[in-house]
Amino acid sequence: MDPVIVTEAVVKDKIRSPWARWRRSRHYYADELMWSERCVKPQLKRLLRQEEAERRANYRNVENYLYECLYDILRSNAPATDKLPALQRYK
Repeated sequence: MDPVIVTEAVVKDKIRSPWARWRRSRHYYADELMWSERCVKPQLKRLLRQEEAERRANYRNVENYLYECLYDILRSNAPATDKLPALQRYK
């Protein structure tokens, strides 16, 4: 997992609500270490993995879209002089 992801504002906002819920459950555990190990860490890891998976999926979608655009430009019947500016826009 990327530890820098936790410092981003979007991720902090996603963690805020679960964090309040986790803090309310703290009294069910014998000490803070047990609470951290059994409650916070597994759920935080799951949340961050989910965020990273969403980002990878979004990146792949954008990448696929750009490849489709480039393919369409190259396959078009336009002269090469018209294709070059269009290709440079996607650079």
